[in-house]
Amino acid sequence: MGTQKIALFGATSKVGQGILNEALSRGHRVTVFVRDPKKIPTSHSNLKVVKGDVFDFTKNDITAHLKGHNVVISGYETMRNPKDHVIGTRTLIEGVKGADVPHFIAFGHPGTDEREPGAAIPGNPEGWKAVAKAQREAIDALKKEKTFHWGYAHYPEITDEFGKSGKPALGNEMTLITPEGDHKIPFGNSAARVLDEAEHLMEEHTDRE
Repeated sequence: MGTQKIALFGATSKVGQGILNEALSRGHRVTVFVRDPKKIPTSHSNLKVVKGDVFDFTKNDITAHLKGHNVVISGYETMRNPKDHVIGTRTLIEGVKGADVPHFIAFGHPGTDEREPGAAIPGNPEGWKAVAKAQREAIDALKKEKTFHWGYAHYPEITDEFGKSGKPALGNEMTLITPEGDHKIPFGNSAARVLDEAEHLMEEHTDRE
């Protein structure tokens, strides 16, 4: 497919870095939003770096920045600050709607009440409660939206109990939740698979116009 415009938030996270590199390697134009541009060492003719992130902008700012993009991808991590994850997701939803962007994909982590077959639950559910709640609220917010297509990629399992770090060991697969159903994604290939999904959606949207 032809070059598309992708707006990327959370580009300094592990997932975000993978998405950025994959998108540029495919020839897409990428706008990244970061508080510290120095944390994006990549230099590329198709890369635009905007200082600031979703928590720095008003709704009108977000809408203005997102106009003209084909897809918005959020690589923010749920565990860093669960409440911020929900706030950021809701702000981006409003920006996506206001800017008439047809597609939005977000990343997150699983909740303790997952009911997927074979999903593991952490040995210390109390320590995971805030992350679980944020996960559910973010997905619920997306499920209410009908004006754009959305996807939510997250780890489908937690494989070990909490250690001194307070973080559990995670599985080797991710799940991409969409209105059409769930898809399994190998974690090591998650950036490529999510870009595949984004390109498929963008191509379908172009064909309908």
